[in-house]
Amino acid sequence: MKERINRLAKGLIEYDEVQVSFSAAQIEEAVVLDDKKRGEFHVICEEGKAVKGLVYSTNQKVSLLSENFMGKDCRIIYEIDASYAEGDITGEFQVVCSGGEFRIPYHFHVCAVNPEGRQVTSLKEFTILAKENEEEALKFFESSDFIKCPFMQEAGIRVLYDGLWGRGNRQNALEEFLVGAGSKKPVLFHIKKKDRDYQAPPESFYDTLVIKRSGWGYIRLELTADTDFIQLERTAVTEQDFDGDACTVGYTVRFDRLHAGHNWGAIRVSGIYGEEKVPVSVTLHSNRIWTDGPSCKKDFNNFVSLDLKQWAGEYEKNLLLNSMQTALSRTHATAQNPSVIRLYQADIFLLQDKKDQALQMMEEARDAILDNRDKDVASYCFYMYLKVRESGENVQRQTMVKLLRKYYEEGVASDMALYILMQTDQELLENDSLALSRLKEHFRKGCRSPYLYLGVCRILKKNPELLRVMEEFEIHSLWFGARYHMVEEGLAKAAAIQSIQVKRCRRLCLRLLKKLYEIYPSKEILTGICAMLIRGDCRSGADFSWYAKGVEEDIHLTRLYEYYLYALPEGYDKPLPRILLLYFSYNHTLDYHAQAILYLNVLTYMKEDDEIYRAYESQIENFAVEQLFQSHMNEALAQIYSQMVFPEIIDEKIARVLPKLLYAKNIRCENPRMRQIVLCYEEMRGETAATLRNGRAYVPVYLEDVHVMFQDDYGNRYSGIPYSMTGMMDCPKLAERTAELYPSHEMMRLLSCQQVLAKKQYCMEDIDILKDISQEENIHELYRKKLVSKIISFYYKMEETAACDEYLLSIDKKLLKAEDRLKVMDALITKDFHDEAYKMAARYGYRSLNISRILKLTSKMILKHLFEKDGLLLEMAYYCFVGGRYDDVIVEYLCCHYNGLSRPMYHVLSAALTGRITVYDMPERLLGQMLFDGVYCHMDEVFRCYIEGKSVDESLVRAYLVVKSQMYFEGNGTLDADILGYVEVQIERYDIKNGLPEICMLALTKYYSTADGLTDRQIELCQSIIDELYRKRIVFAYYKGLGRFIDLPRELMGKTVIEYHGKRRQSIWIHQRLLPDGGETVIETIPHMFDGYFVKLVSLFYGETMEYEIYDDTNSAEPVLTGTAQYEGDSSRTEGNRAGRLDELLRLQASEDGDLKEKMESYSVRDAMTEKLFEYL
Repeated sequence: MKERINRLAKGLIEYDEVQVSFSAAQIEEAVVLDDKKRGEFHVICEEGKAVKGLVYSTNQKVSLLSENFMGKDCRIIYEIDASYAEGDITGEFQVVCSGGEFRIPYHFHVCAVNPEGRQVTSLKEFTILAKENEEEALKFFESSDFIKCPFMQEAGIRVLYDGLWGRGNRQNALEEFLVGAGSKKPVLFHIKKKDRDYQAPPESFYDTLVIKRSGWGYIRLELTADTDFIQLERTAVTEQDFDGDACTVGYTVRFDRLHAGHNWGAIRVSGIYGEEKVPVSVTLHSNRIWTDGPSCKKDFNNFVSLDLKQWAGEYEKNLLLNSMQTALSRTHATAQNPSVIRLYQADIFLLQDKKDQALQMMEEARDAILDNRDKDVASYCFYMYLKVRESGENVQRQTMVKLLRKYYEEGVASDMALYILMQTDQELLENDSLALSRLKEHFRKGCRSPYLYLGVCRILKKNPELLRVMEEFEIHSLWFGARYHMVEEGLAKAAAIQSIQVKRCRRLCLRLLKKLYEIYPSKEILTGICAMLIRGDCRSGADFSWYAKGVEEDIHLTRLYEYYLYALPEGYDKPLPRILLLYFSYNHTLDYHAQAILYLNVLTYMKEDDEIYRAYESQIENFAVEQLFQSHMNEALAQIYSQMVFPEIIDEKIARVLPKLLYAKNIRCENPRMRQIVLCYEEMRGETAATLRNGRAYVPVYLEDVHVMFQDDYGNRYSGIPYSMTGMMDCPKLAERTAELYPSHEMMRLLSCQQVLAKKQYCMEDIDILKDISQEENIHELYRKKLVSKIISFYYKMEETAACDEYLLSIDKKLLKAEDRLKVMDALITKDFHDEAYKMAARYGYRSLNISRILKLTSKMILKHLFEKDGLLLEMAYYCFVGGRYDDVIVEYLCCHYNGLSRPMYHVLSAALTGRITVYDMPERLLGQMLFDGVYCHMDEVFRCYIEGKSVDESLVRAYLVVKSQMYFEGNGTLDADILGYVEVQIERYDIKNGLPEICMLALTKYYSTADGLTDRQIELCQSIIDELYRKRIVFAYYKGLGRFIDLPRELMGKTVIEYHGKRRQSIWIHQRLLPDGGETVIETIPHMFDGYFVKLVSLFYGETMEYEIYDDTNSAEPVLTGTAQYEGDSSRTEGNRAGRLDELLRLQASEDGDLKEKMESYSVRDAMTEKLFEYL
């Protein structure tokens, strides 16, 4: 800047303006909250020149690494500090440079930013991000920047996030966050075409099922098959497996794992929000010869069923045999190998004592059976058996028995062999114990034939005493017998007695006993049933009916009464049996659940004067207190507490544990995958977790703003699982007494805090409660801000008190919300705590404050700092000034330190002059800046203010006069009388040759040329200036106007002056032609006269006109100026002047004056004399 002013003071004017451009006309970017970010823009000077200047920022949040710059392409680096920024950061960069003054507005959006740089300011924007780019959303969700988002300042959403973040599957956590926040719905699914029915497949085959989902988002489905013939392609699918809204899952039906007939199975698809079942059925025809077709198989199965009934003795025998014959006839018609069917027909004829027909059937089948006896040994054995029965020969029978024993021992057709031996082997027929043992051995080998069970039941029916144990063999056999009514009462009781000895509960045995009880409802069988149930720890409502029958029948069984209570149905509304109450009144080993049921029943149905009630009364009281201290809770206990705990018995010990029970809730969740319930309060850090048992948990819920989540076995949490919540106790008097005795209980204090917040107006006691709670370590930060906000609002409205001042000064300002900080700052300023308020302004900003408060703070801090320069104070002072609210201190401080654009600086200076305030060196700074950057608005006023100062810089004054002279000379300004006086004084003060630059002399003399008159002093000065200028060969057309006051050089007399203003280092040509004769065009260069002015002197005589065109070196094809010059009848041409004599001759010629001849002779004589007397130089 100083260099530029020195050059101007010497008259070195730069006529070529510096053209400046910027890489950005305005700056709009995003910045992360509480982060710092650097940016840059470029100041570019065109045409390869260098630019110098300064840059200022109007907002303290945006600082410059350096205010100075110089060069052709200047890089301006700035830094944005978004610490504690509650809103966008706005302002402008003010550029003051040799190319002018410029404003570059900036607007920095303060927001949270994800790791990929995408700005997210609302939950809706984050949901869109999660939908478009899940991985990017997950990174952001897990980053520390996420909680800085504006929507995360809502307590409900923040607590939801705290409960889900870092728990289990990350995709699931994100999904449940969006679902819990209400931003999207959970992803549901359904399966198209559920039922799958396949008929007679020839081999294994592949098929698919299509799973449709309801929308976008994370989903995980598990697939299982409940049978081994279905082989799934995969066992789980996620959202990545979906193509659009559909996912195709393949499965294979394994032919090698199918059995003849109907094969039933299902594919189960289960997700966290539901389960669907796809039934699969495959029908496979049998490969046996007698069941080649479906109808054949059905008829043969009907035959077998009838045969079993016949052997079991059901219905009338002949009727059954006829039906069996009919079924076999239909089977024979469709069988590929009817010979086996003929054997079964022969068997029926023998049973009907029709030997001829039986023999005929055997003869028809004989050849086929014998030919195939090596492959179908069973049919061959059956054929021999029929032959023995038909003949009745003992020798033949013995031979057959030996062969059958061999087959059985070798394991060849062992089922059929044993079946026949049981009816023909005399050893087995005479020894039932041996026969039973042989059957049991065959059972252990894997045989599960109904004919084996039939044989066992026939033996046990005759000899119930042979039933000595109840193992799998006996249970299956008796179950068959029960179905076919082969178990008589004696055998049934024996089975019941033996079942009591079974060490574990066998489900089939239990079913057997229940079926036998339906037939023979005896005490023994009932005892067996109850014993089996107790041994299996069965406690369901269905089991209760058996225990109830046992109690009614007064059976003697250990722990029967206990299990009666354990299995008592929910909602049981009858008094317990008296015998049971008497039993438990003396001694018991019940758990607390059963005890609670027992005692509640007594309290509900027994009168106080009843002896049973009196027997239980002390037990119930002790039990209630004992369970209270152990914090146990269920529906029964809740009612017991309500009836047995009174305000009078509550002491401090009870008060410490009672709140947990008073505020207990019964939370039920029907989703079988959930294992835990998690409660998160908006008011507190951390969480409360409880285990779900049978989909139920009893958890204390103290506050309304609670978020309920559920957790599965893998640690995944869910916010959208349906649940129900019901209260357990409604005892306001107990709660009141508890709060009175133990007010320091954490949750009771929070409850009292909530009650205070519900009030419309607070008192000091309420504020003390809020202050105490706000200082607790486990309070959630957002809730703490809420409490502090209420406290500040209260203090903000009240009159000054010591407690108020202490709180406002001591509170951690970082914990406050933006509006609360403003209130604190406002209060501190009002109460004259300026230092603390100023620190807050420096850290958190001040622009949202009322401007009157900013004015007061700024003014006080300026005085306190004794007008020392401070960047923030300077910004605040200017902010007040622009806002129209300022005082003398503000203006004086700005005059002392403020620098910026010229117009704002002038406004500050003007305000100071109006208020008669000390301006310091602002006029000098401002005048220098204007001369530097070429912004001359109000420059004259600034100069006048500056020149009136105690001391001035001579260079600055000369530079100003040069600029003003140049502007006036070029016709871009005026010269006021006082400014003119300064120019005259400066010229007179120094020698004209070494004084002010030529431009000042030119401007002054040009001004004189337009004046009506000049003083003697001015005439003398003007003559001296013109003489000096002419000496330097500087000539301009306006000189002729000075001929009224001074003597002009003779060279100018009678000359026409043509001027052209171009650039200094140009070449200029003039194309000229005289009229009216139309002479040739003459091309000449025009000499450079002064700083881009080109001047040519032309002599024109009377009646002559000259046309001309001026060209420069930038474009020789097109003229830059055209015009005409005419003879002006210049009176400066005197008689003694040669040009004047020629003018005179031309005028006389034109007027045909008679004196023309005389004048011409005189001119010729003078011309000859001159040529004779003088030589040409």
